[in-house]
Amino acid sequence: MESELNPIRNIMRLQKAKYLMASPGILLVIISFIINLSYNGNFSKFIALAGFIYYFLVMFCFRFSRIYDSSQNSNSYYAPITGRVEKIISQEKIIIIKKTIFDPVEVRSSTSGEIDDQFSLTGFHKIFEHETEIAQRLAGFLAGNGTCYCQIPENFTINITPGEKIHAGITVLASKK
Repeated sequence: MESELNPIRNIMRLQKAKYLMASPGILLVIISFIINLSYNGNFSKFIALAGFIYYFLVMFCFRFSRIYDSSQNSNSYYAPITGRVEKIISQEKIIIIKKTIFDPVEVRSSTSGEIDDQFSLTGFHKIFEHETEIAQRLAGFLAGNGTCYCQIPENFTINITPGEKIHAGITVLASKK
């Protein structure tokens, strides 16, 4: 059953990107197996270990959470990524969110409408949907470390403080006045 917040096609795109990123690790293990067949030494064990470490690091970095309970409110502006609020520029209504390698990768829509107008991302990212009818929808990924700059609309009041931990599609960053 497809959820409107977690469309299967977007989950498949995320999984495809994850396995493409993990393929060098798998390739290293295969190369070490071939080297071990022709030359019996410790060198191939180190190559295999490097391949396994890389593979598990990618699997860890590409984890994401699924939202099943949609308590959507058109009066709310949701967090697009999971991370920590680094800075709030009150005059320009900009919230800067820092994501670490340990945070899940999903990027979710903050409100309905054009996603590119809601926020901008730095770091290794890909957006699958550039427009959505609903907030909290899985829209792409941001792997590794990254930064999100959220432009809060003028008719919204910011509800969070710097240093606060936020979760993609769950935490309400701002509410309508």
